[in-house]
Amino acid sequence: MNPPDLESILRAAPRPVPPAGLQQKLNRHVRLEAPIARESNHVPSSSWLKRWWPTFVFGGGIVACAAALVTQKSALRNARALAASPAGSAVISKALSESAALVEVAPGQDRRAEMGRLRAELTQLQALTDSIRQLAAENQQLQRALAEAEAALPGISPEDLEEAKAAQERALSIQCVNNLKQVGLALRVWASSHRDTFPSTFLSMTNELGSPKVLICPADTAHPPAVDWASSSSANVSYEFLAAGGTEGEPTRVATRCLIHGNIGLCDGSVQMSRGDGSNLKTQLVTRDGKLFFE
Repeated sequence: MNPPDLESILRAAPRPVPPAGLQQKLNRHVRLEAPIARESNHVPSSSWLKRWWPTFVFGGGIVACAAALVTQKSALRNARALAASPAGSAVISKALSESAALVEVAPGQDRRAEMGRLRAELTQLQALTDSIRQLAAENQQLQRALAEAEAALPGISPEDLEEAKAAQERALSIQCVNNLKQVGLALRVWASSHRDTFPSTFLSMTNELGSPKVLICPADTAHPPAVDWASSSSANVSYEFLAAGGTEGEPTRVATRCLIHGNIGLCDGSVQMSRGDGSNLKTQLVTRDGKLFFE
């Protein structure tokens, strides 16, 4: 029999079937020895960190302090070198000047507050001027009524007529004083924005004056009031301006004067009212260096 035939016969032979439960029996009878555990010298990482972390913290603190000290010494050395150099001196001077400018903020605020107060006073004076103009108009109506009454009643005494005329002139003079006060206040407001110096003419401060009617004395019939500032000129001005380019540093210097009543306005904003023929003011006017002063 050839080997290939033998191999074919063996491969074709039926395979034996193991009895049932053979594997379980073998597992019960065969005992394998447990592996022997080996000792390890490995130390857990957590215990290592727990042992050495105080040392690391202390060392890190020392390093940080040393670095800060070195940085401060370097900055101090650089600052000293900068201060000793010309450029450093310039920087320090600039810083000092800026500090001085900051210190001067308070006076600037006081100046703004003063300007606000002056503008409020100007508004009040303008309102007072309007009321006085209204009174003047009513006074003129009363004068006409008085003239009509005089014509109707010839028995009125001349003394009564003179008294009524004097009252009317006094009312006009009071309105003139109010105009000069408003002009004086406008001068101060204008000067506060122009290096404390008064303008050269009245027409340079139209914003501060408000209305061109302020420049006309109520008793002046030769100078008509301007309708607006665009049409205003020296022909629409009753008052003299005697302090062009002046300042409040000369408070008793005469700034404005009414040629009709003799009332005068001073550089400090006050107004002196003339009485009668104006002799009460003429004796107190003094001229020095081409300037007129009230003393």
